[in-house]
Amino acid sequence: MSAGQLRLIVDTGVGAASGLAMDEALCDRCAETGRSVLRLYTYRDHAVLVGRYQRVEAEVDLDAVAERGLDLNRRPTGGGTIVMGARQLGVAYAFREEGPANPKQVLSRFGNLLSRGLERLGIGTTLAGKNDLEAGGRKLAGLGIYRSPGGATLCHASILAGIDLEVMAAVLRLPAAKLAAKVETELARRTVTASELLGREVSGIEIAEEIARGWSPGTGMAGLDPDRPSPAEEEEAARLVDAKYGTAGWVLSREGAEPREAVATFRTSFGTVDVALKIAGAAVRDASVSGDFLEVEPRLLAIPRALRWMPAADRKLAATVAGLLEGAVDQIEVERAFASALATDASPMRIGSCYLPEGSVL
Repeated sequence: MSAGQLRLIVDTGVGAASGLAMDEALCDRCAETGRSVLRLYTYRDHAVLVGRYQRVEAEVDLDAVAERGLDLNRRPTGGGTIVMGARQLGVAYAFREEGPANPKQVLSRFGNLLSRGLERLGIGTTLAGKNDLEAGGRKLAGLGIYRSPGGATLCHASILAGIDLEVMAAVLRLPAAKLAAKVETELARRTVTASELLGREVSGIEIAEEIARGWSPGTGMAGLDPDRPSPAEEEEAARLVDAKYGTAGWVLSREGAEPREAVATFRTSFGTVDVALKIAGAAVRDASVSGDFLEVEPRLLAIPRALRWMPAADRKLAATVAGLLEGAVDQIEVERAFASALATDASPMRIGSCYLPEGSVL
């Protein structure tokens, strides 16, 4: 990772689809030219970004996202779900690798470059686990990686200048999600912001200035000659919004994932019922009903048809089933059954993390 021939681009208030599309467009251009690019930017409040290989419904409360009118999208980089906004700094660094390296090595070098800038602010950090920058044992930034078919590598980071705990607690699937105060306390315990560490309010753009200076010592933003995306890059980013980042197929799918199965079990007045779901991406591809009932209740026959191709969001599925079986079930029990079935492989405490399996090939 060299600062030679580095382009610097600074943006504020970007949207989720357009922001991610521009990162990929810049990465594709880097693959063609070999010239590295560092993009430092903030999002509009708020964007919920899931990792490339995650199940949206396991990580995000889709109802809460819709109710709040938040942007929801999927990063090209692997890892965990993050909530971005005006109080976080997004970092995208695209470069051509000089030789093969495993993801952990790449992220370690990327983290070191970020640490140089944070040190200029008076914040000491260490790389913890696979891909978190920590300060005092608490998470300050999460890192991620994507390797493009053209041969360039894109590294992502989300640095907490400030944090919107209430929004995070509301939209991320966390333990005791209904007890918002406890969730916020747990989030605060595990994460830290630059503003808290420095004892004053710090903006994402102020951090961006020091990241740029640390990247290329003695120059900073002015010395790096801030650039703008070219018309060709703007055109490619717009194409990627239309074809990829602006589509439900990209946002709701999980690339390369096999359909998974989940079973919600609950009691009814005519016996115990198992609703078996086959889920592809974030939708129910198929559903079936079984149980220990003595005779088939006609209302049970309507469940598979009603659930097929619905979003795999537990509250929506539970409400549909409880409505069909009104008077024969306890709605709270049905809600708990679907919540348990759909949360079995959620990883609720990956707050902005970008965990990568050892030996990942992306």
